[in-house]
Amino acid sequence: MPCTRLPLETNNQNWTLHKVGQTYSVSFGLLRGVKKRVPLAIHQANHEAVLDGILAGTHKKGSLKLVQSKKGVWYACISVSWEVPGPSETPRFIGVDRGQNHLAVAVTPEGRALFLSFGWVRHIRRHYAAKRRRLQKAGKHRTLKRLEQKESRTIRHVNHILSKKLVAFAKEHGCGIRMEDLSGIRQSRQRQSTRAQADLNRDFWPYYDLEIKTAYKALGAGVAFEKVPAAYTSKTCRKCGAIGVRNRHRFRCERCGYRGHADHNAGSNLANWLGLSCPVVLEVPQGGVHGTPHQPSTRLGPSWVSEPGPKGLG
Repeated sequence: MPCTRLPLETNNQNWTLHKVGQTYSVSFGLLRGVKKRVPLAIHQANHEAVLDGILAGTHKKGSLKLVQSKKGVWYACISVSWEVPGPSETPRFIGVDRGQNHLAVAVTPEGRALFLSFGWVRHIRRHYAAKRRRLQKAGKHRTLKRLEQKESRTIRHVNHILSKKLVAFAKEHGCGIRMEDLSGIRQSRQRQSTRAQADLNRDFWPYYDLEIKTAYKALGAGVAFEKVPAAYTSKTCRKCGAIGVRNRHRFRCERCGYRGHADHNAGSNLANWLGLSCPVVLEVPQGGVHGTPHQPSTRLGPSWVSEPGPKGLG
């Protein structure tokens, strides 16, 4: 069995961060108490602000892990914690509709949209699905596991990019972020032909991973984040609130004649959710139902009224 390399870890008392000019370095204890200072190559610009916070004392440093990659490159993984202000209350939200053709479509209350497609992701799904089938037939389970890890890293990287763009778009327009609650989406039915295609099967895309990445990035940036029910957000007309017809990327409303992009329409509904929804009150008509006289019952209590729903259902 090959030897698994474990990361070298030390607590926050045994390492120190330094900065000389524009170069960051870290020193930590070695054998016999000798300390060495190792320069760091910072790959992302936002990491510099975190390291400057450690030096200024506004950020609290945690443990340090030294990890060697499979290519022999050493990485210093530093845990940092700091206080962030709570998200400011705002009535303005961008609506974010998630899908497969356009992974995320963000729409402001005024209707300005940001389409994030990443069309090559569908090619990646098909590519790795075909490789998995070949490896499973050949019985190469260890290679299959490495392939799945590589695909997972690629998809997580895409979600990081998407979440950063969404938070930046929300901050640019002074809005919070509002997403649809997709809990239980994997339990919904799909056509057998759709499930058989890796680029169309929605079970292969981690919607929840994008949601949690967007939520914690929004928290760090002071941007409000919330979720709303997903029912009828893609079938409701953004202009008049009636239930329209969605056909792939196209949406049309039979009441007002509005036509537009289906994902843009759904994102706009999410952005203006509080103004779009209205209460639906369920009442028993006079004379009862189907000729049966209505008998007062405790079952028809307040739980039957004030169910939220789109305008078109009222």
